[in-house]
Amino acid sequence: RETFYKNGKNFDEFIVVSPWGETISDKGIKPFARKHGIPMESFRSLVRGDTPKIMGWTLPDYDEYQVLNLLRKGKVAGQTKNIFSNGVTLF
Repeated sequence: RETFYKNGKNFDEFIVVSPWGETISDKGIKPFARKHGIPMESFRSLVRGDTPKIMGWTLPDYDEYQVLNLLRKGKVAGQTKNIFSNGVTLF
């Protein structure tokens, strides 16, 4: 089984940003999640783009202050709610 993971056959490549700011490119969601102690399904939803952040790990284009910046530009809470599919509420 370890040989299968080392060979990385049929694994999708992904790029994530670690909690310490390092951009990491790798193959195989499950072995990567195991190696770094991240729940595999949560990490999978991060790589797919369904979750903006998990345990400090993000996608390269993630902007932590996106909603705040939109609110500063005059957007209302109802318009910014669609940015996050996980139901984060602002008020």
